[in-house]
Amino acid sequence: MIGRNTLLKLMILEKLRNKNQYVVRELAWDIGARPEYVNMLINDLKKNYLIDVDKGVVYWNPADNPSTLKPWGWNLEHKMIIGSTQEVARGRGPWSVIIAEYMLLGRGRHGKKWVCSLGRLWITFKLPVDPVTASLAPIILPVILV
Repeated sequence: MIGRNTLLKLMILEKLRNKNQYVVRELAWDIGARPEYVNMLINDLKKNYLIDVDKGVVYWNPADNPSTLKPWGWNLEHKMIIGSTQEVARGRGPWSVIIAEYMLLGRGRHGKKWVCSLGRLWITFKLPVDPVTASLAPIILPVILV
């Protein structure tokens, strides 16, 4: 079960995803919470996101907001809540990227359940690769990404 604070944080991120900046008081009205409580949630979000508050206005840095990315040749989908990024990717074409802020039904390679908390990177890339290359991906990709 998703907790109240997590749901409200996801609502804040959803609002900021579509509108890069928001007056905190208006944001509080839109999500139905007191401004003091919203400020507390924003301060908590700042631990994992490039979010800042200046003179009562909250900003989400575009470099940290996946919805602002427009990679050439890729189909990028940014979801707030998702069952599994891999399940969504199964229904998409090659060169798709699925990014989620919170994942409910994540699994590892051997079917083990992922603990998918807010503020982490939940992402699936769907690439057109042959089976031999795909079998090497778990070894190659971590080295490339680091």
